[in-house]
Amino acid sequence: MQIDFSQFSASERYHIMTQTIIPRPIAWALTESSHDNYNLAPFSYFTAVSSQPALLMLSVGKKPNGESKDTLTNIINNKNMVIHIASMNQAECVTQTVATLAHGESELEKAI
Repeated sequence: MQIDFSQFSASERYHIMTQTIIPRPIAWALTESSHDNYNLAPFSYFTAVSSQPALLMLSVGKKPNGESKDTLTNIINNKNMVIHIASMNQAECVTQTVATLAHGESELEKAI
């Protein structure tokens, strides 16, 4: 099957890729927005790239309004991130952390 991606919007391409490239790990990225305020967000575009040096790839898109996602802003500002791989019993929490919140609002506090 050939898929002509030029015929699809970015959102449609995303859904085609995430529904056909399986199984794939989901990164649950924890970053610090400010002291004691954390952002927790799932990313389906995540994989190991190299073991020497140890490198991971995380693809961070934009918010619906075109602004940078808080995860990227926090990584740039604080240079730290923790990647979690959620278990099946955390699936609902992972889904809750998809929400687009204002910068500084914590998905961690809302979902856990």
